[in-house]
Amino acid sequence: MKTSKIFAMLVAGGMALLTSCESDRDSNPTLLEPETFVLNQPAYSGEAIDLANTSSVRFTCSQPEFGYTAAVTYKVQVSATGNFTVSADEVEEGVKPDYAEPDDAFTSCVIDVNPQQMAKAIQQVTLTPEEEIPAETEIFVRLMAKVGNLSCPSNVIKMKVSPYYVELKTAAPEVWYLVGAVIADGKWTNSSAAIGTSMIPMFTKKDAEYDKKAGKGVIVYTGYIADGKFKIVRTPGDWDHYVCCAGSWNGDTYTPFVRNGDDDPGDIYLGAAGYYTITIDTKAAKCTIQKADLQNVKVYPMMGMPGTYPGADWTPANNPMTAVEIVEGSENHIWVKDVTLEDGNEFKFSNGTDWWGGVDFPWGYAGADSNIPTKKGTYKVFFNDLTMAYYFHEVVTE
Repeated sequence: MKTSKIFAMLVAGGMALLTSCESDRDSNPTLLEPETFVLNQPAYSGEAIDLANTSSVRFTCSQPEFGYTAAVTYKVQVSATGNFTVSADEVEEGVKPDYAEPDDAFTSCVIDVNPQQMAKAIQQVTLTPEEEIPAETEIFVRLMAKVGNLSCPSNVIKMKVSPYYVELKTAAPEVWYLVGAVIADGKWTNSSAAIGTSMIPMFTKKDAEYDKKAGKGVIVYTGYIADGKFKIVRTPGDWDHYVCCAGSWNGDTYTPFVRNGDDDPGDIYLGAAGYYTITIDTKAAKCTIQKADLQNVKVYPMMGMPGTYPGADWTPANNPMTAVEIVEGSENHIWVKDVTLEDGNEFKFSNGTDWWGGVDFPWGYAGADSNIPTKKGTYKVFFNDLTMAYYFHEVVTE
């Protein structure tokens, strides 16, 4: 049983198979179609990897030759049969797909996959009941490399794992993040660690419905945006795929270009400071920005999160949140607080005078008299005092 990282090393004798790639040459003629893309066969492929007792599953590969030094994004794909036709995102609930992808994307040829994500992907492609989880099973793995509009699959390797049961929950709504010179601290830091300091998450739209498998739907953000430039990204750390960039005004609507591997047209610039509402349909990857018609806006010097969670009490000043929009020229309406919660804790938002409760978790809109219920976990809690939207961003701890 392995308790350290499992290294996917190249087996002597070379068992890697060669594959060709699918390209869109007309839309990007400067890209060359790689002739080969090799995922190395794990040296431990004959021995089952215990996913419950390893810190990561490592794969290595050779970078495809695209004709120039390209920023390649890699995704791992897992299959129970060796077929990679229909993904888990494309099937109805309860139907077995051909393959599933662990959540994380990678930009290096050394790829460390979270074993929990591997176990979830296996569960997605097998739908095995908890009482029937085998001691070990054989799976098929390949990589998908993407540059611009070109996607290139690697060869397929076989490996053995000891899986464990993962409850397949309804997907949370997909989040996109604002980042830029007039967002949060203004530092353009695009990383998971910068969420709440340089990056501001968008919020669910009131009464909107979201796809149960992928969390696709409409998300919104209303706030004061100073005179300057910014972008909106889907995946922290990725500047190339699903990024809202420079666009243009048409009447009262500014439509950013949503980049997905294309050339970067530049940053969003709205032309003037003010209150704006940003709307993204994450299923269609469409973004629009409009001026927000807000009157008599209050700017609170303080916001608290009083409640019964560990270390808290019901005095707002004793449980302060932190202002996020601190760049020069901004006006703060987004608050954040790092908390560790237990099941059954309760809280409200309060500026010391007004109190806002709610009924939903981890997404919702405050305003109800009741206390907001919580579930166990470590979170960054975001609260928008313009719209009363709140979001518990779960922080994964090792």
